[in-house]
Amino acid sequence: MISRDYLCNNKHSLRLFPRCMKELSELEYQDLIKNARILERDRAGGKVFLTKDDFILKCFRSKKLFSSSVIWPYAERFKKNSEQLKQMGFCSVNVTETYFIPQQARYAVSYPRLPGKTIRQALSDNPTDLKPIESMAAFIASLHNQGIYFRSLHFGNILYLDDGQYALIDVVDTHFQKSSLNLAKRVRNFKHLARYQTDIDNICHYGNEVFLSSYLQSSELCNVSKFLFRKIYAKLIRPSAHLS
Repeated sequence: MISRDYLCNNKHSLRLFPRCMKELSELEYQDLIKNARILERDRAGGKVFLTKDDFILKCFRSKKLFSSSVIWPYAERFKKNSEQLKQMGFCSVNVTETYFIPQQARYAVSYPRLPGKTIRQALSDNPTDLKPIESMAAFIASLHNQGIYFRSLHFGNILYLDDGQYALIDVVDTHFQKSSLNLAKRVRNFKHLARYQTDIDNICHYGNEVFLSSYLQSSELCNVSKFLFRKIYAKLIRPSAHLS
């Protein structure tokens, strides 16, 4: 990880967009997170905060000196991706500020908290209410159809809003292409989802076949690709032993 001293001494050379980012002193940063609730941690401490004025502060660390995150900070990527998603008709966060915090060796974004819960949280709070998952497969298919590879695909990164819409929140690793995703990329995306057994169990509780059929019906895959996807999906999405 880049040292704080190095960042302090070389702060202007490490930013590609210095005029677009607000620089925070250590004092200003501490004031910003004062009385904030920590929503997510990493080994260095708080990573995502809910501030007292109901804003989310998400922090990013530059782990390597020679990294694309130095040339193009994650905070800028996050903002750009959220804006592009909204331009394409998908709900995402509205970044109001990007920060550079040299004393913390961090960049950060700030945005108003969206009114809703993650799919994972909503299903955990009320396991009998399956509305949050009903249109999830079709939603994922619509992303893929429009050439959006949401790398961080899992139920903890998708919000079920109070109005019934879905919103993407951890969008820093989102990639866009002009054509719809091919079969290989769609499978790769589902492989990421398959890493989270809780989400798989929620899909199986809702109805594995219903979820798969909804995705395939909404996808723009040809019949051969649908057949192959179904075969691969069956190996990826398997319930826990106690649900089998």
